[in-house]
Amino acid sequence: MKNIICVSQKSACTGDYFQRVEEIFQAEPFAFILREKELASDEYRELALKVLSIAKKYSAPLFLNGNFALAAELGLGTQLSFQAYRELSESSVPVGISVHSREEAEYIMNTPKNVRISHIIAGHIFATDCKKGLAPRGLEFLSSVCAAVGKQYPVFGIGGISPEKMPLLYEAGAFGGAVMSSCMRAENLPKLAEAFRRQAGKS
Repeated sequence: MKNIICVSQKSACTGDYFQRVEEIFQAEPFAFILREKELASDEYRELALKVLSIAKKYSAPLFLNGNFALAAELGLGTQLSFQAYRELSESSVPVGISVHSREEAEYIMNTPKNVRISHIIAGHIFATDCKKGLAPRGLEFLSSVCAAVGKQYPVFGIGGISPEKMPLLYEAGAFGGAVMSSCMRAENLPKLAEAFRRQAGKS
């Protein structure tokens, strides 16, 4: 599942959350992002340490969403909004960036910083329950971001991503997709992971 970034959403998880996290790491995604925006800072830290104890057993990197200070302390990657990235001048840990326009992608490419960029997530691409009422930006948007970035960094589309839609992401120039609800709720995660792997093999 090297073409997939899995994003954590504990409140939407089916079954035991930590067992689900273990299954995700076993599937070898490109990365696992610990999102959990609703948690207080102390709760988030406690959860991050528990997830880190699982992540250490596997090769996929763990990224902390928006918590740069904790990520730097623990030596983990951090997923930042574009606004947070603009304010960042340097980083000792890998950084993923979420973008919502071609202009944001162009800023990343045209503004050198002492930052090791891991990946870029662009969205949302398709309609999704996570963004109810908001129109998706679509594949043309994704293609414009990929064109701005070129091959320098892997771009992942997020929002309504399923194995069947992966070929559309590849056609737009993306490296892969980022998923949240599907990896948290899948009745059979190994089966879902295999479906994503098959689509990657066709790209």
